[in-house]
Amino acid sequence: MRCASDTFSLDEVVALAGRANADKLEYECSLEDRLEMLRLTFASEPRVSIGVSSHAFYVDMIEAIGRAFPGQTDLHFIVGFDTFERVIDREDRYTSRYHRSFSDRIEAIQCLFGRSKFIVAARAGAGRQAVEQLLKFEPAVPRDQILFLEFPEELGEVSATEVRRRRRIGEAIKGLVPVQIEQYIEEQDLYTV
Repeated sequence: MRCASDTFSLDEVVALAGRANADKLEYECSLEDRLEMLRLTFASEPRVSIGVSSHAFYVDMIEAIGRAFPGQTDLHFIVGFDTFERVIDREDRYTSRYHRSFSDRIEAIQCLFGRSKFIVAARAGAGRQAVEQLLKFEPAVPRDQILFLEFPEELGEVSATEVRRRRRIGEAIKGLVPVQIEQYIEEQDLYTV
C-alpha cells in the first residue's frame, strides 16, 4: 500500500479488513486481531485510515466507498495479481454471489471499472506480462483503468499465506511482517493451528 501510494500519488489510503471473503468460509484469526494488526502497521502514517467491509466483492463495496468520499475522488483498489484474476472472474464463479444484482459478469465489470481503477502489484512471478495476457482476453476492462505496480521481486513473494504456513509448522516469520506485527502474532499465538 505504501509503494502504491507513493508511486501513484494517492492522497489517502483506506486499508479494509473484510468480514467476508470471496474464497474462504472463515478467516484464521478474528476481525479484531486483523484490525489491530492494521492499526499497528499504519499507526504512524496519517494518510492511512482503517475500515471494515461487510462485502467480499469490490463491485459491492464501490457504493459504500463512493458515499464515504466526495464525488471528485478517484477510487483505486490496490490488489495483487491473484486477486485481480478473481476480479476479472473469467470463469464467472462470483456473479451470482454479488450482493448487488447484475445480468452477467460483464455488466459487473463495467460497473466496477466505470467507477474505479485497479493498481495491480506483481505477485509470485506474475508481473506486467501476466496482467496484459489476462486483459488480452477481457475486452470489457478499460485498459486505462488498470495501473501496474512494479514491485521488488522479494516483496512480491511475501504473502499472508506464507506467514500462516510458517507459523503452523513453527518456522520464524521475521522479515515477512513488520516487527510489531511479528510480536503481536506471537503474543496472541495466531496461526498455530
